[in-house]
This record gives sequence, C-alpha cells and structure tokens, in this order.
Amino acid sequence: RRMEPSVRDALVASAIEAQDFTGTACPRVEAPSALAFLRDHVAPNRPCVITGAISHWPAMRRWQGEEGDEYLSDKFGDHQIKINATPDGRGDAVLDGRYFVLPEEREMTFRDFLREMRGGADVLYLSHQNDNLRLQLQGIILPDVDPSLPFADQALGLQPDAVNLWVGPAAAVTTLHKDHYENLYAVVRGRKHFTLYPPTSLPLLYPARYTPKQYRKSPPEGG
Repeated sequence: RRMEPSVRDALVASAIEAQDFTGTACPRVEAPSALAFLRDHVAPNRPCVITGAISHWPAMRRWQGEEGDEYLSDKFGDHQIKINATPDGRGDAVLDGRYFVLPEEREMTFRDFLREMRGGADVLYLSHQNDNLRLQLQGIILPDVDPSLPFADQALGLQPDAVNLWVGPAAAVTTLHKDHYENLYAVVRGRKHFTLYPPTSLPLLYPARYTPKQYRKSPPEGG
C-alpha cells in the first residue's frame, strides 16, 4: 500500500531535521580511547571509520595476496566449514518483488572454498554470524587477530558476544538489514563498502513481508 503524500512529506521533513541535528558525515578517527568512543559514537549512535586499531595484528601481514591464501590453507585448509552460495552474490535478498531468498548452505574444506571462490560458477561467501571464528573454526587463527578491541570492550562494558570471520569475493553483497546490536567490522584484506541509513529513515525504506525461499542448485543431468 502506497503512503499518503502528506504523511510521506511529514516523514521526509522529520528525517531531514534529524539528520541536520545528528549530521550525516562518517568521520575517520585514529584508534580512540574508550571514553572518546563512548562519548562521540556509541552514546549518540554515530558511525565512524576507525584507523590504526588493528595495524598490529599479525593477520595484516600474513593474510595478504596469494601468500596469504597459502598461509590460511596451510593453517586450516582441511577444516570443514559451512558457506553460503548464490548464483549472483545476493543472499538474504528480495527476488522479483515477491520472495525473500536465502542462500544455499554448503559444507566444504576451507581450501576448496578458496579455490571455488576464485573460479567457481557460483558466488561463495563465508559469512555465518554464529561466532564462527571461535566455534566453527575452533579458534585456529586467533593468534593472528585479537579476540576483541580493548577500547570497545571498555566503552560497551562487555566482551563480544560473537567474533566472526567473513571471506568473500567482490560480488558477494549483504542486502539491506537492521542489526539489533553494536558492530565493529575489521577489514584485514580487500575493502568493504557500507551504505548506512539513520533510524529516522525507516518509514521511507518500505519495510514489507515476503514469501521465504531458498536457493538450491539442481544436480547436473545424468548425475
């Protein structure tokens, strides 16, 4: 059902007013203190790009390029992992304006995942949000990364509920969603593009219900 113009105009005006008050910039800040992070970003719900906070991680050296692939394969290449697979990289996405389609879940070794991610027919994405770095991967590579960020632990008053490792190609896209918890996303290799909307924009994003579906790859003929 379409929104009445008068209602939409009022919501747009309210969203603009709120953004004028909170600002729309996403500043870059050098590894902040716990107090500065709490005061300037956590309390006012203001996102930021943090620099210099993970430059000391061994992963920043060991995981880069082809040598990084070899290192990770040697480290836990035979370890079984669960990954998400889609034909176009859009998992958990609306399809044809009617369906909310979940990715297909597959199980394979990390070594096979890296190989198929580079040259397979489907878009593979290691992106489970189940504390996979500590549970699914059994903490094998925790010596390469810190288990948390001290300034964030102090600002939030607790340790992370989950620490996840996400690995995927440029085609892998996480569609628009809302998280109900604080997130800190550390980019060790490559780049990640985020599009953020303030809470005041929610009525303008047309939330709706869709019929759930899930991708399933058909077996080859004769197979």
